[in-house]
Amino acid sequence: MEGKLRPSRATVSAASAAQVFLYREVLNALSRHRFAAVTVLLVGMGLAAAYTATRPVLYRSTASVLIEEYTRNIISLERQVIRLSPEVTKAQKVLAESRPVLVRASEISGLRLRDAEGERMPVSFDARVDGQLLYLDVLDEDPDRAAKLANAWAQAFVEEMGRRSRLTSLQARTFLEKSLPELRNDWIAKQEALIRFEKEFNFDVRQFEQHPLRSRYEELGKKLDDINAQLAALEAELGILEDESIPVEVRLQTPRARNDPATQTLLRQFEERRARVMDLRMSYKPDSQEVRAAEEILREFVDYLRAAVERIAAQVRIEMRGAMETRDRLDVMYADAEKSFDALKAKAAQHRMLSSEVAMAERLYSDMAQKKGETDISGRFEFSYARQWQQAEPPSRPAYPDWRKNLLLG
Repeated sequence: MEGKLRPSRATVSAASAAQVFLYREVLNALSRHRFAAVTVLLVGMGLAAAYTATRPVLYRSTASVLIEEYTRNIISLERQVIRLSPEVTKAQKVLAESRPVLVRASEISGLRLRDAEGERMPVSFDARVDGQLLYLDVLDEDPDRAAKLANAWAQAFVEEMGRRSRLTSLQARTFLEKSLPELRNDWIAKQEALIRFEKEFNFDVRQFEQHPLRSRYEELGKKLDDINAQLAALEAELGILEDESIPVEVRLQTPRARNDPATQTLLRQFEERRARVMDLRMSYKPDSQEVRAAEEILREFVDYLRAAVERIAAQVRIEMRGAMETRDRLDVMYADAEKSFDALKAKAAQHRMLSSEVAMAERLYSDMAQKKGETDISGRFEFSYARQWQQAEPPSRPAYPDWRKNLLLG
């Protein structure tokens, strides 16, 4: 490949020559020590044969079980097979090697799994999974005993699978049969509590949105907001009228002054007099008799404007006192209406809570009743099915010890 160094021909030739030289030296050493090599070989094979001869002879017998999960179509009653996942079949392997299954296999075969002293286990059980097949291997010193235990093991596993399938359905059905009456009684009790609440307080949730208390509360709140807005406008107008730093003619530009005909007439006359003074100042000297007379008349009109300001301010104060009295009266009425409406809202909240509890109890009871029906059906038509696929036969030759392997290793 590009970017990597390739060994040269000289390097490859040198490595080959080194290997040939090493092989030649080994052969020369074996030829020189032929007797020692043969002695080591014979001693190793002899020791391996002696070790193998002392080992117990064990026979392996294998039975297989097919694991399937069936479901039956309720309408056509046709049985359908559901494929099991590898995790499920691995769990079945653990179940097969569990103590209850092995004890049951011992009972079926009539053979003890341990000797009288309980010091050793002469039988070895090993389960293997291959797809939906479960292979049950038994190692024993007696081939007939191995085959008998393997078949008994398969029968015990099939029985345990059937028992567990029925037990699961039975437990679910028992739990639901016990729970359903309690759930139904709870539902009925909550319905009765809701009915008692409606009768005791004469509460109708459908009329809550149009209840007279609600309408009065909202109407008083709107009136209170309007009178507060009116008071804020009057306070702002009075503040302008009482501010001496603002020219008097500017103070008479408030909404109430603009709506007063007498005040507007007086303002127009004031503007005419002021314009007259400005014209005379341009035509005569500032200290002339004509200018002084016009300025005196203008000062009189300023006094008239101040009197108009005081008159309008007095009207605003009177209107403010009336608005305040109205606001105080509305405050009392609104507080009473709010208190009554809060009590009504509390009843509505309590009614919603009771209605929610009734709905939840009804839904829980309905769901459990539906599950009970499904459990009754699934208990009849859905189950895990295991059947013996292959009978174990007594083996014709032992599985252990392996003479060929041991001698080769020796």
